[in-house]
Amino acid sequence: RGNKGGQNAPDGRAPSVLWTPRGRSGRQADHTWKGYGSTNRRCAGAMKTVVLIGDPNVGKSVLFSRLTGVDVIASNYPGTTVDYSKGRITQRGETLEIVDAPGTYSLEPTNNAEQVAVSLLDKADVIVNVVDSTSLERCLLLTVELLERRKPMVIALNMWDEAQHLGISIDVRQLEALLQVPVVSTVAITGEGVKELVQRLEEARIPDRQSRGGEDQTWAEVGHIVRKG
Repeated sequence: RGNKGGQNAPDGRAPSVLWTPRGRSGRQADHTWKGYGSTNRRCAGAMKTVVLIGDPNVGKSVLFSRLTGVDVIASNYPGTTVDYSKGRITQRGETLEIVDAPGTYSLEPTNNAEQVAVSLLDKADVIVNVVDSTSLERCLLLTVELLERRKPMVIALNMWDEAQHLGISIDVRQLEALLQVPVVSTVAITGEGVKELVQRLEEARIPDRQSRGGEDQTWAEVGHIVRKG
């Protein structure tokens, strides 16, 4: 069963995500997105943009629909035939634009859809990385690349119910501590966790971490994050 509280699974097994604290000297800088009503990289009063991005088939578009409802706009990205959708939500009196980027496995695009996904990140004030909880290791390759983009970010561990059904144990608190961004478990199809996800958008952070160069280094970091018990 899934484990949100950092304790062992009911059968006594250790969580599948293990975290080993690394010593730090000095005080860690506060890279939290200052959230609603602040002047980020846009002019004061401009609508903030939240971009949902993730691997294909992680339930990202279902989560987008849960967030925005039926009042959405679907169109082709300029100069392409690739579709993407955008809608709006209101949180704490401010309207946010939500963008559903095409699915991509990496920020090194191999087709037009993936190129559009990467291009949409340039417009993001906040990134929501939607991850399949049942395939965490596969999805974390994109997660690590996104963290290196140095933009405020939140992670949605989607398909949480399926992970529990499969007996997959993920220590959400330790994963959040290691990645240094908010992590929220969600079930897009039922709406579980969606309210918490919206509430934690203002906690989106730029992680205080060094960039890892090259594919080998990226996979090494993924291996550090995910340990099979």
